[in-house]
Amino acid sequence: MRQGSILLQDDDNEQGRRTLLSSGSTGGRLAGSEMTALQEFYVNLGGEHWTWREGGQQWDFSYVITVNNELVYLHDPCLEAWQGVICSCNNTHRFTPETQYYFEDDEAQSTTVCSVLMLFLSNYNLRGALPLHALSNLTSLIRLNVPNNDIASPLQSLCSISSANLTHLVLDNNQFSGTIPSCLLRFTALESLSCAINRVTGTLPSFLGQMLSLRRLNFKGSSLPSGQLHGTLPSSLVSLTNLASLTLFRNSFTSPLPGWLGEMRSLQYLDLGACSLYSTIPTTLGQLDKVIRKNARTSTITRHRHHKPQN
Repeated sequence: MRQGSILLQDDDNEQGRRTLLSSGSTGGRLAGSEMTALQEFYVNLGGEHWTWREGGQQWDFSYVITVNNELVYLHDPCLEAWQGVICSCNNTHRFTPETQYYFEDDEAQSTTVCSVLMLFLSNYNLRGALPLHALSNLTSLIRLNVPNNDIASPLQSLCSISSANLTHLVLDNNQFSGTIPSCLLRFTALESLSCAINRVTGTLPSFLGQMLSLRRLNFKGSSLPSGQLHGTLPSSLVSLTNLASLTLFRNSFTSPLPGWLGEMRSLQYLDLGACSLYSTIPTTLGQLDKVIRKNARTSTITRHRHHKPQN
């Protein structure tokens, strides 16, 4: 057996039989709590019916043993490069003979422990509700990309995400419902918040203006009124000095097109089409040279000018 192989002591075997979990000196294994979280994710969202990519490694929880009353998985998403899972590994954890994992020479040595860094599961036929406990156990998650599925959860469920380093949250084209929760403020590193074509209701909250890392904000409404925002555009958005893309297409806002949009100099894409915004286009929008030059779709705004009735 190669030096550095991770071994497991089976206490149920009278002879102290050792079971090989993985071999090789460079691989790393996912932490047990996160492995359990992925299994909850798989079960809650109908993993048996997911649409897998050809040639990729499917998620496999079939081979599990119990050691010291704890589950140990013999398949691993980080070692086997499971579809949609990106891991981050380090060498800082240490195992000793007193733990269930140890090295062949029974001496404390460094090994690699991994965490789930990103989940990319677009068009995988995910169906059901996000598992709250699983979200809280993926403590290193920086990207949750699950667009184009059939996830039916309240947006409030996002409050269960415990990772303080979340940068991308992409939920487009699902069945997320309810109002936009204020717990999003906890994600101070969030750069992309995209929840297009869901069942989001209520208003676009002013606290979004405090999420200063945002570069992309997308709450494109659905074709049904039950999936559209209403009210006014909060002027606090002008504080988002890093925002490059703002998409609010097809919502039911009832206010004039605000002049402060012209102060958002970092914008490169702006879509407010079919939003019931009225009045002529403010002259301040002419200052957004990058938007006008790089995306002609901003002309959709002109289709919603307010015209005075003819006498």
